[in-house]
Amino acid sequence: MLEQLTRIKDRVLGIRKWYVPDFEPRIYVLGNYVIYKRLAKLPNWNWGRWMPLDAKYYTVSLEDFEKIIEWDKTNRHKYFMDRFDCDKYAMYLKGNIAWFFGINAVAVVLDYSSGHAYNLLFPYDVDRPLILEPQTDQIIEVEGRDKRYYALEDYYVVV
Repeated sequence: MLEQLTRIKDRVLGIRKWYVPDFEPRIYVLGNYVIYKRLAKLPNWNWGRWMPLDAKYYTVSLEDFEKIIEWDKTNRHKYFMDRFDCDKYAMYLKGNIAWFFGINAVAVVLDYSSGHAYNLLFPYDVDRPLILEPQTDQIIEVEGRDKRYYALEDYYVVV
C-alpha cells in the first residue's frame, strides 16, 4: 500500500511541475510611455501600429522571461493550418504568461509583410523589444532578425 501511495505521490508531483511553475519571478511595472518608447525602436514604427490593451504593463527581467519560456509548453503544440497556426501560437503564449504569472508585457505581432505572427517581449532590464518565436521559443534581437519571417514593414502590435 505504501509503495502505491508513493507512486501516486510521484505522479501528482510530476503533473504539478507541468502545470505549476517551481519558481516565482520578480514583477516590475512599466507605464504606457515606456512601452511606447521601446516600440518606437522598431522599424517603420508609428502610433497607428500599436493596439494597447492595458494602462500598466507588468514584466520581468530577461533572465526570468527565459525561465518562463522554458517552462511554458506552447511550443509543444502541434501546428494545424488555420486552426492552430502562428497567430494562435502567439496569442496562446501571451495568454499563458498572463494567466500563470500576471505578466502582460508580451505583445502579439501581426506581421502582414511576412505573413507571420509572433510575440515581442518587453523585459524590465532591456531597453528595446525582443522578438520571441512562440513555435520554437527562440528569442531574437530585432536587428538580427530573418526578414523573411519578421519583416516588420506592414504590421500591428497588440499589447
